[in-house]
Amino acid sequence: KYVIALYETRDKIIWAGTYWGVSRFPKSALAFDYFGLQRNITGAMSEDASGALWVFTADAGLYWISPDRTTAILYESIGNPDKQQPLSIKDTWSLSIAIDVNGWLWLTTDGHGLILFAPRTGEYKHYTSAEDDRIPSDVMYHVSQGPDGRMWLGTDSGVLVIDPRSG
Repeated sequence: KYVIALYETRDKIIWAGTYWGVSRFPKSALAFDYFGLQRNITGAMSEDASGALWVFTADAGLYWISPDRTTAILYESIGNPDKQQPLSIKDTWSLSIAIDVNGWLWLTTDGHGLILFAPRTGEYKHYTSAEDDRIPSDVMYHVSQGPDGRMWLGTDSGVLVIDPRSG
């Protein structure tokens, strides 16, 4: 019940984000099995180049699930403390995740603008309409990467296109 997001990984497993966590539907299964996470409401998901799964929850933050699916690490905040103040993402609702050509996670949010996160360095960039004229709204519904590498974002005020190679 109450499936919020669906994602198919490269190994053809369907992941379902629900109000009670994450379930998965392996190729050979007849039903979903509960994968479980520490917290509940699970939304956006995306798989990185290594095969790790990134899962955003409404009340906990961002999970990294290892490629072999044996380890889950929760990020309640992001940021490299040597370079910037941590950004709490614990109570941020991300509606969509995409990973760009540079390996940055693009997290659209429901009212908190756009968050970019580089897992390798821990750095982040946070864009809001109050601080960046290019951002038409802080409510962003979807992000996906086009074939040319540009990132397409759907907001409640229209479409935004950003080239991650040029900022």
